[in-house]
Parts: sequence; structure tokens; C-alpha cells
Amino acid sequence: KRRAAREQLDHLRRALMWEPRGHADMYGALLTEPVTPDGDLGVLFLHNEGFSTMCGHGVIALAKVLLDTGMLD
Repeated sequence: KRRAAREQLDHLRRALMWEPRGHADMYGALLTEPVTPDGDLGVLFLHNEGFSTMCGHGVIALAKVLLDTGMLD
């Protein structure tokens, strides 16, 4: 999924993570379909230079948003 996002969605990453909307220290999370039957969702982490394999702060922030919005319980 990360490779496909890099090839097909990099324009979106740049629009969100580069100035004037973003900055060098900004991270984002793109929700995707789960890749395993037991998964509730998938996530791709993005930043100003590309797509990350992991972001600890992003996991914490994403969990908070998903719980607060009722998307995950």
C-alpha cells in the first residue's frame, strides 16, 4: 500500500505536508482498508519527505481521534 500511495497519491501528500499548509515537522495519517481479516483499519503515515513505516506520535494521535469520533471502540 505504501508503494501504491507513493506512486498514486504523492501529490496529495505534498499538498498537505508542504508549506503553506504543512511544515518540516508535520506528520499525517491516511486511513486505508485493513490488510488482515482481524484488522479494523489500515494506516499509512506521511510527512514532508515521504511515507513512513511507523510514527509513534502518529499512532497515539490517531488512536485518540478514532476513539473520540467513535470510529473505533
